[in-house]
Amino acid sequence: MAAVACLACSSAQAWAGPGEIAEPRAEVFAAPSRTARLVADLPHGAAVCIVDEADHVAGVIHRLNWLAIRLADGVGYVREEAVARAATPAASADCPALPAASASGSASASGSASASASGSASASGSAWHAAAIATAPPAQVRPASPVRPPLLAGGFLPLHPSRITLGVGSGIAWLGKQAAAQHQLDESGLTLHASIGLLIYDLLSLSVSVSGAFPSDHGEFSQEVVPETGGGDPQTASSSVGVTTYSAAAGLRTPFWALGAARDGWVAGAVFAEYGSAAIHGSRTITNCVDCREDQLEFTGGNFWRFGVDILIPTRHPTASYGLTLAYYRYADGAGLTDEFRVQFSCWLL
Repeated sequence: MAAVACLACSSAQAWAGPGEIAEPRAEVFAAPSRTARLVADLPHGAAVCIVDEADHVAGVIHRLNWLAIRLADGVGYVREEAVARAATPAASADCPALPAASASGSASASGSASASASGSASASGSAWHAAAIATAPPAQVRPASPVRPPLLAGGFLPLHPSRITLGVGSGIAWLGKQAAAQHQLDESGLTLHASIGLLIYDLLSLSVSVSGAFPSDHGEFSQEVVPETGGGDPQTASSSVGVTTYSAAAGLRTPFWALGAARDGWVAGAVFAEYGSAAIHGSRTITNCVDCREDQLEFTGGNFWRFGVDILIPTRHPTASYGLTLAYYRYADGAGLTDEFRVQFSCWLL
């Protein structure tokens, strides 16, 4: 019989309650996040011992909608809806409290486990080992792949049916030489943008965005303005120019590749290529003026290719992550813009 050890014990007693897997199968993760490493795969009806969330056990993370359960080699995390709790006296007897252990006792847990297997451990240690093995026998648990070292590449993350991303960012856009000369603008300018996207099984992406570019203006004008509410002396105000782009794109991408381990899961990256179309419009006017002169600047829209990389950073919430996107746009010949580079900060929702 394999020797096991308590993954995290403290001087406080932590009760473990009985339960069983209520779904056809349940994936058990090393941390309470679907992006964490898979450590076990339990079938329907498998008996488990749930670590009581009311007690504190050093090293065990308690998170909404997740349960910590005892395994033969420590503690794992499973989605709460996958486990049905049991409350019969017989079942409760199979899940005794975790043994108290000092810091030095915890450090030698592995050695105590081995001694228990050979009959030389204390009575309380033997009860814990017996309960752990009884509730998670090797026949019921399919071991996952070996633990990957932290901060090293970890393979592709599991595919999700859908993800929604909301993002804002900045960058730089380059105008076509002809359009810039026609409207007396610099050929480049800083941008601000917002976008929303949808990922389908992490392989197909759809996105829409709106972006404003602000190149330097060599054709500005001035007008006398007064406060709209009346009163005050007339003032001279100068115009400003903005170039607005509305775009939609679709394309293919790679699944997320685990780049390194974090407390709440994997930091991961993916690359993508999309093809889309953009409508481009510009205007020169005085900001916050209701009846001032306004010059419409005509720009030719066009198609574009979009290439980039997404970096995914897990959070404490299992259905949300932060993200950083770097993207390069290349517009078709004749469009009002030629190139664009964007840096975007995103929130990913599962």
